[in-house]
Amino acid sequence: MKITKAASRYSKALLEFAVEKDQLDKVLEDVNKITALLSESRDLSTLMVSQVVNDDKKDEVLRIILKDEVSDLTMGFITLLARNKRADIIAEVFEDFKQRYKIYKRILTVQVTSAAELSDDMRKKIKSAIKAENWREIVIEETVDPEIIGGFVLDTNNLQFDASVSAQLKDIKQAFSNKEYIARI
Repeated sequence: MKITKAASRYSKALLEFAVEKDQLDKVLEDVNKITALLSESRDLSTLMVSQVVNDDKKDEVLRIILKDEVSDLTMGFITLLARNKRADIIAEVFEDFKQRYKIYKRILTVQVTSAAELSDDMRKKIKSAIKAENWREIVIEETVDPEIIGGFVLDTNNLQFDASVSAQLKDIKQAFSNKEYIARI
């Protein structure tokens, strides 16, 4: 999902206000609830991005659905979005908020794709290999893909380390097709 400048500004403001009011973790919990609700209900997500439905109606619908489910701070923020005719970017705002939360709390999310499920020992080795002073916590999101044959692919913050057997085989195939091996003889 592409995050617009407006969504980024609103999410930054929400994070700063939540920190100021010492409700950051509660707001994250609310954001996760609302994000799950939007992804589960196609009708609700369609309503939120609709240009036909008035933003005040969107606010009213969310107030009814979320009554006693989210904090006053979160509900007030949703009302602010509606008043500013920005209810249609609520999903973007909340996705950006989650990323900002991780940065604020210094949590690094690492996607690891491997041919088989990682052992606890391997998870610990990966965490210790990438542990740096900047990150308090490292979260590993695992994906199993037998297509990589062996090894793993590690993705994080626009960086990728590909130590898979399939990538090594591709490199060998490329070297033979370019006849690089002849230059070495």
